[in-house]
Amino acid sequence: MEVNKIHCGQYRPYGDSFYVWEVKTDETDREKILQECKENLAKRDLPIKADWKQSIMYGHDKSGDLNYYFAGYCDLDGSNGRYNFTVCHPYCD
Repeated sequence: MEVNKIHCGQYRPYGDSFYVWEVKTDETDREKILQECKENLAKRDLPIKADWKQSIMYGHDKSGDLNYYFAGYCDLDGSNGRYNFTVCHPYCD
């Protein structure tokens, strides 16, 4: 697995913080790639973006849980051995 950090920080003032890595790998199993990125890049087990967004909606299991909200989420985009792994930490002032 070859990893290169391509972004670190906010895209706009008072915005969420994003950390983005370009990942090149021969591995074909997306779940294995995601798990390895969580362990080695994020250094913790973050929820994926879709699950995080669903969980924080009003009436769902993590609605109102600020620790869960501010822990953030991760996402893995791409295919064919080239991926972008993103970690987002919501803005907190």
